[in-house]
Amino acid sequence: MEPSRSTATRLRNHPKLRWRGISTWPPQVGGAYGRGDEFPMLGDGVLEDVKILEHDLVGPRRLGVTVAYGGRKYSGQVPVDDPEVVTHLYAFLKTRVGRSLREIGDEVVDL
Repeated sequence: MEPSRSTATRLRNHPKLRWRGISTWPPQVGGAYGRGDEFPMLGDGVLEDVKILEHDLVGPRRLGVTVAYGGRKYSGQVPVDDPEVVTHLYAFLKTRVGRSLREIGDEVVDL
């Protein structure tokens, strides 16, 4: 019998959440902001939406995320080396809309 190859680990440390050797969780987010706006640091904010973005001129199949922080919305992307991971991560994150990125990053997931 072949040994189990579970990849269950905390999302923030998950080995499958890498794009060309760089960790992609928590997602980097950005957007328009004005003078005096406080820009979120990596991992700040609450997940507001998640969607699958198909392969295009911008990049490979990946997730698009919307994050709320300080009364504003910011967007980001979560690319990964294995496009199949996108489907599993989408299902995981969709049920966590409304929770903080830090809290989500502490959860154990098997991708």
